Amino acid sequence: MHNYRVCKLKKLCNVTCQCAYRIEKEKLEVDRVHHLTEEERRAEFQHNPKQRTNKAPKGKYKFLQKYYHRGAFYMVCAIIY
Repeated sequence: MHNYRVCKLKKLCNVTCQCAYRIEKEKLEVDRVHHLTEEERRAEFQHNPKQRTNKAPKGKYKFLQKYYHRGAFYMVCAIIY
């Protein structure tokens, strides 16, 4: 039981350190971009455009799939908590 607690504490420390490192890195990047001139900023964004990371890949719908789906409102056996 003691080893479990030690392991859990180490993992928690690693996660918090990684989070703090990521936040510090983002702050440095924001400060760096903030101190650029307008021309340098434009050139930087043209050279390295931001990519959306939370965008889900879209699949192709089957024939009329987006119109004929079983929504939760129409399901008879739906259990709502």
